Amino acid sequence: MGNVRDIVRRHVELETLKDLLGVRFEDTSDEEKNRLLDKLRSRGEIDREIESILNAFLVDIDAPRRKKRKQLKFIYSGLGLLLTTFIGYAVNVTSWVFVAILSIVLLAINGVFVFYADLD
Repeated sequence: MGNVRDIVRRHVELETLKDLLGVRFEDTSDEEKNRLLDKLRSRGEIDREIESILNAFLVDIDAPRRKKRKQLKFIYSGLGLLLTTFIGYAVNVTSWVFVAILSIVLLAINGVFVFYADLD
């Protein structure tokens, strides 16, 4: 991400100088521009702006993945609750084959949730 950070840094520095100097941007010497940038860097204003831009970019990129993960968690939780209820009913009526089958299915669903939920 170093290259992206450098590109964003150059852009932020250029835009900041244009905002600060306004019409005088073209007439200002490079030494004066560097002095202003050094002062802004020492106060951390440039770095804060860069971080906010990069964080906004990362949030936009990660949004579909988080939405999918949230939907999968909802489905896994719902299936887990449903199967747990059926297992409880099967134990109550002493249908051990049904308990075993539902337990295996519940174990498979939980295994998929644990191992697949973090993969993207």
